[in-house]
Amino acid sequence: ELLLQKDANPNAKATRDQTALMIAASRRHPAVIDVLLKHKADPHARSASWSQMMAVPPHGHPPYNRQIPHGHMTPLLFAARSGDLPSAKLLL
Repeated sequence: ELLLQKDANPNAKATRDQTALMIAASRRHPAVIDVLLKHKADPHARSASWSQMMAVPPHGHPPYNRQIPHGHMTPLLFAARSGDLPSAKLLL
């Protein structure tokens, strides 16, 4: 909260374009989410997206390997993934 009062950017992006709001949601910190939202953190921001080659059954058979998409998540999706209902309510 002190950093935000000193004009820190509530929408600054870290690795894979994750914001403080996304990190707070993934770590189950609704009090931090509340502070960030009051300082205009964007609840609609999305993390970066990427694809990763992954084996799908039957493993070891290269034609079955697929590029699996990851990322492109909002803070609400981070809260849902971590099972954080209080944070999800704030983000809605």
